[in-house]
Amino acid sequence: MHLTRHLVALLGVAALAAPAAASAHDDDHRGGRDKVEDGVHHGTHAEPGDDGRRRGRDKAEDDDRRGRGRDRKAVKLDTFEFKGVYGADGTVTVAGGNSRVRRAGFVGQVVTFDFTGARISVADVDGNGTADLADVQSGDRVNVQVKLPRSLKAADAGTLRARKLVDRTHPRVSDDDASRS
Repeated sequence: MHLTRHLVALLGVAALAAPAAASAHDDDHRGGRDKVEDGVHHGTHAEPGDDGRRRGRDKAEDDDRRGRGRDRKAVKLDTFEFKGVYGADGTVTVAGGNSRVRRAGFVGQVVTFDFTGARISVADVDGNGTADLADVQSGDRVNVQVKLPRSLKAADAGTLRARKLVDRTHPRVSDDDASRS
């Protein structure tokens, strides 16, 4: 009876010790690559006398190149939805918008937008077969959607790159609405 208990205890200790012994061998997680052993250069990154580990400034420089610096915070973007009246040359007199537009102080300002690459939702007013920015007329009520940094204020804004423009004066006619009339 005592022999069985001692044998089970011994096997239990051996089972717990085996993983620790297996991970304690000389090779680290790189499998022996990039190491200098006995003065022989075995890798492409290690220098003679270097053990292959990255220290100090090298790691910081790598983080900077990869954009992972500890002191840097990612710029978080929010959607700003401007509501206003379209003017000439891509300007909008802002009459309102979502909370981000109001908080940033854009209400009452004339804001210049860059509409290249923006989705335009407007009816084909000029009849040329395409609904584009040329169909938006001065004086039309529009909604403009922009992705901007959360901390942006109206005083700091220059020309803003628009993601989407919706013309509320001449809304786009869907196929369902056209077939009913």
